[in-house]
Amino acid sequence: MEENPWIEDENLQRDREREKEENQKTVKRVFSQVAIGLSAMIIAVFALMEFLMPSLLGLIPVELRRDINVIFIVSALILYAVGLVTYGVLQRWVSNAPLQRVEDAQPVKLTPILTGKLVLICLAVGFIFNMVTMGINYAVNLLSHAREVREITRQYLETGYGVMPDPPSFLEVDPLLEMVGAINPMVSFLLVVVTTSIFEEMIFRKLLYDKLIGFGGKTFILVSSLLFALFHLNHRQLLYTFAVGVIFAGVMYYTRKVSYCILLHMCFNFFGTVGMHIQALPEAIEMLYGLIYLVFLVAGIVFLIKGLRSSKEWMTFEQAQIEVEKRRNIFLNPGMMIFLIITVTSIIGGAIWGIT
Repeated sequence: MEENPWIEDENLQRDREREKEENQKTVKRVFSQVAIGLSAMIIAVFALMEFLMPSLLGLIPVELRRDINVIFIVSALILYAVGLVTYGVLQRWVSNAPLQRVEDAQPVKLTPILTGKLVLICLAVGFIFNMVTMGINYAVNLLSHAREVREITRQYLETGYGVMPDPPSFLEVDPLLEMVGAINPMVSFLLVVVTTSIFEEMIFRKLLYDKLIGFGGKTFILVSSLLFALFHLNHRQLLYTFAVGVIFAGVMYYTRKVSYCILLHMCFNFFGTVGMHIQALPEAIEMLYGLIYLVFLVAGIVFLIKGLRSSKEWMTFEQAQIEVEKRRNIFLNPGMMIFLIITVTSIIGGAIWGIT
């Protein structure tokens, strides 16, 4: 007896619907687990900084307890220790996304010339988005300044007394970068250029690639870059860390080697670190560095424009193993909502505190 083709179609449709439902559950589960791990890392770091760090500083000689280099080293060690535990837990807890490679899809190998171009592009992108952030901050500070001026003008007209506040400066330096410039150059090179680059790339590129790549290259690149940017908890770093994170994640996707990402990250952090320490050197050296940096920026912008113009030739993505049909499933899950609440409130709080 032959089966009714209508029944077969209904069964097939039912199986597809069930598969889609399971896939969306997988999307929510994986992104929630990843975000829970990152949230726990942030909370653990803050807790250890508050309760453990004083005890650790108490173990060293009194004259060193207020040394900014010592404080920076101890803080970094706490962050890296928590990050190492987080990496291990997420590797075991979150299963790797299913991935079936296309037979002719080979990873890209970065030549020294291409690597140099990518470094320059990272510098240009970081500079551009940093300028955008500074412009936004300046506009907000300018509005606040205008309100103060109106209030003081009113006060002056009523009482005959009032002191005008100084206008805001466009070139506002990130306090975190100022701290980097204040520590020993060797310490900042070791912790900011080397270990921080390794730490962040292993978590936000290698780990997230393993867990999210099955949802598609675009999803991995955009979501990992957003998590990377929010994790910094700094409104001054939000835009450029996202933009540069897109480049790092793109390199991870097309090369499948985190070592390339680490190298690019080290180069990017190196220029930023040198820029903060160069200010303490003679003016001639500072001007020479500024000239070299300007040349690098112009070259980076040129390479960026060329890369964007030819993007149709090289920007291809393999078919996702699990389609994210509803983008909201990435964010509307317990883990992601917790992570967004922690990071966004911290960023807004820091921005308000910094502006006021």
